[in-house]
Amino acid sequence: MSTFRKFGWLLVLSMTVVVLLSACSGTEPIVSAGQVAVKLNPAFLPGGNEPRYTSVITAGNRYDVNDKGYELKKILIVPEGKLGWDGTRNLLPGPYPNLAEGDITIFRDMTVITTGWIAVHSTGDGTYQALQPGRHAVPLEEVIRIPTGSLRYRTLASELLPDENACESFKCETSITRASVSGSQVEATVDVDVLFHFDTTDPQALWKLQDLEVAVQNFVGSTLRGSRAASSPFTIEQLKTQAGREALQEAYLQPLKASTAATPIIVDQVLVRSITFGDEAWRQAQLQREQELAVEQNQAALLQEQQKNLAAENKLKAERAAFAREQALLDADNRVQVAQKLLTAYSTSDWRILWVLMYGEQVPPFMNADGNLSQQPELLRP
Repeated sequence: MSTFRKFGWLLVLSMTVVVLLSACSGTEPIVSAGQVAVKLNPAFLPGGNEPRYTSVITAGNRYDVNDKGYELKKILIVPEGKLGWDGTRNLLPGPYPNLAEGDITIFRDMTVITTGWIAVHSTGDGTYQALQPGRHAVPLEEVIRIPTGSLRYRTLASELLPDENACESFKCETSITRASVSGSQVEATVDVDVLFHFDTTDPQALWKLQDLEVAVQNFVGSTLRGSRAASSPFTIEQLKTQAGREALQEAYLQPLKASTAATPIIVDQVLVRSITFGDEAWRQAQLQREQELAVEQNQAALLQEQQKNLAAENKLKAERAAFAREQALLDADNRVQVAQKLLTAYSTSDWRILWVLMYGEQVPPFMNADGNLSQQPELLRP
């Protein structure tokens, strides 16, 4: 055992002996550790000017056991995460050797702000305090907690509202129904995401909102449902395009900005997530018509392709025939030129030589099968 630890034990034993000797030598008991002897003040009122006790004797000190005004009680220990109230101030977690446990009966949750949140507290004198992330000696029920950063209000089909994964937003409500469409008796159902945030620079304005979800429903949700006519300038065909959806988003955004202008709710953007037209029967009929139209268009495209192929084939045949005619003409012209050259070259020779040169072994028209001339041919000239 180290010298320091030995000295500590000796000191404790010495103090214990002194206390025991003192207790044996005197008539007044000593208040034990963890206790306090108090005299209650009958004039005390919470929030008043009179103190709670007329006398307080803490642990290690003597008190008159014969004085019936004293009460020996455990000291007050405020639990972690809680706040105590002594009638004039909030008490942080920890031990209070000067206060009795039974005299502080109100324990409330302490305000603990985590990252991504702030809290607003009314000080009671007309001012409002913004509490940043951390521990604060303010009861949780006396603050309004406000999330910071970008948030989302989402509309969903009613059957999806209980699904936390589908919602995953600050607030979810049912779809925008019965939205009007230009040039059609058919109504639309629209689902949107509204991106917004709270302006945390004005604590008083945030305090006035009180229930944030109710405030978002009033200023954002109700405004959206009051803007069903925002889609009325657009046709079904327009709303099926990206440009049409972007224009509808802007048509929703402007009323929202107007309705939240005097509040700390700042609407940043509206995103149209989906648009469905008509009821289920209308959509099925529309789908069937689209399928039939697609079949007709495919057949028309196939016929057009067949006609193009036939035209290409006919063109190829015509080009081949033209080429064959061109070749035949060239061949005939070549033969004429050859014949002319032969006739010129052998014009003074025996006509039989010319015949053989021109027609090979064919029988000349002027000769019988036995090789005799049937008639004398005229003199050949080129």
